[in-house]
Amino acid sequence: MRDAVYVGQFGAVWKLRREQWLAICEAGAKGRGYDLTPFRRLKRPPRWLVRDEECRGSFWSPRSDVAYVEPLDWEPDDFADHLRDQASMGFGKT
Repeated sequence: MRDAVYVGQFGAVWKLRREQWLAICEAGAKGRGYDLTPFRRLKRPPRWLVRDEECRGSFWSPRSDVAYVEPLDWEPDDFADHLRDQASMGFGKT
């Protein structure tokens, strides 16, 4: 089971525990903002991340065993959808 979630924003990557990520999603689903500064920002992106130069330099993960998201432009509905997806996989609330 994947216990960590990698969150990308502005070319930087943070590593969060699953519970921390779900708390951010819950706040986002309620229309509240989120702050990644209290969490562990990685000094460099993991080697398994691939930079997509055609898409504003964002990253994507070719690995299915790693959770990676870029929620910068997400609306509350996007966070709510993600929470439902996480719950269907056995994470968070159902």
